[in-house]
Amino acid sequence: MARAFRLYLVATILFVIGIFLVGQQWKGDAGLTFGYPLSSCSVHLNGAATGGVALAGTLVVLISLILAAIAFCLGVVGIFRREKVMAEKQSELSHEESGPSAE
Repeated sequence: MARAFRLYLVATILFVIGIFLVGQQWKGDAGLTFGYPLSSCSVHLNGAATGGVALAGTLVVLISLILAAIAFCLGVVGIFRREKVMAEKQSELSHEESGPSAE
């Protein structure tokens, strides 16, 4: 589980770095509109990010998403593995509590 947590932490840091890199090269505007009913709310992103830094930022974001997916899978596997190990330990403890057989 700790390995999945560390991998997820790295993925999150890379995601933030990638968004920052793309944001540095952003040429255009962005807008957010609130309204009632909620269907009238909108987000507008008009512009482009150009250059090598924008490409690097996009690649870093994609890598972070892949790492996050791997961390999620490792976390799920870790949960099931931990349940199996805990069940085995519980079985061993209950077997030891019964004590040695009297001969």
